[in-house]
Amino acid sequence: MAPRGEEVGPVVLPKSAAAHLLTPQAALFDAGAFRTSELLVHVTGAVANITVCAAAIVVTTVNVPVSGVTVPVVLVFVVGGWFVADLVSGVLHWALDTWFNENVRAVRRIVLIVREHHVYPQQIFKYRWTHEFGILSWFGLAVVSATWLLATLTTAPAPVAVGMVVGGVVASLGASFSLELHKLGHNFAPGWAVRALQRLGLVLTPAHHMKHHRAEHDTHYCIVNGWADRTLGRLGLFRALERLVAAWTGNSPRIDDRGWRRAFGRPVQDRTDRERQQQ
Repeated sequence: MAPRGEEVGPVVLPKSAAAHLLTPQAALFDAGAFRTSELLVHVTGAVANITVCAAAIVVTTVNVPVSGVTVPVVLVFVVGGWFVADLVSGVLHWALDTWFNENVRAVRRIVLIVREHHVYPQQIFKYRWTHEFGILSWFGLAVVSATWLLATLTTAPAPVAVGMVVGGVVASLGASFSLELHKLGHNFAPGWAVRALQRLGLVLTPAHHMKHHRAEHDTHYCIVNGWADRTLGRLGLFRALERLVAAWTGNSPRIDDRGWRRAFGRPVQDRTDRERQQQ
């Protein structure tokens, strides 16, 4: 997945980024109008995810009276689902930052949004939820489908099965709207309701997310609320995944992202350099 381009120091500079002095800024990150095939993927993902989530809610509501499920049980699975949504958002963010490039057609649009974001962070507000909900819905669909199937096929007690489905719906919706929740990490003057949710730790805060925008953008990937950063991230999840993919593919992490940032004069620093400075 390493980008093709021109060598600039220790990184490969994407040719499209190398032309930034001659090309208007907006054109560099513009993936163009949605292609018919691209629209089909977005619409199909959104419709499928909404349909499955709605069906899951209806079936669960019907089963609640006979399941014996209690409010505390439901709340446990709601919190669990919100954690899973944060984890999914982090893994996707990590993958896009670390391995993909704009030459991979299937993810070209979202990769360009991510690359622009690391160069001009506040430009994220120009994108509406319609830009990402459809594609992210496929990941949400995978989560809710897996939990519903698991709840149906296992011999879990009825209250637990109901809770699993509820958690799956919560995780699906959180993952599907994760880029909208990400904007809260760049909103330094939110309304009172958002501030209340941030104080409770339920949604992303600028204080947490700005740690991602330091140095190499290689930490604090989770953009729903940061719970998975504070737990699995601290335990080394993303570095372990990074080593695994690097060993499997032979590619180096963040080549494309570093190339774009270098082209626009943004800081580029190896992790080993930072570690050496801290010694």
